[in-house]
Amino acid sequence: MTSSHFQMFEIETNTTRIFFEKNQVAYLINEFRICTSKYWPRATVFWQIDDRERIHTGKIMFYDP
Repeated sequence: MTSSHFQMFEIETNTTRIFFEKNQVAYLINEFRICTSKYWPRATVFWQIDDRERIHTGKIMFYDP
């Protein structure tokens, strides 16, 4: 497979790189409703969602590649 079939995720604790297929990444983004912030560039929002699909809060994480 070519590199265009993968999204790259680099673990912070070391230089090991793990590759995921685009459909796996899309599934996880949809499943956990991960999104980005227009207000803060490079910020990712991780929502706290209960078993009734209600959002209680969100955690904003900044990533600086």
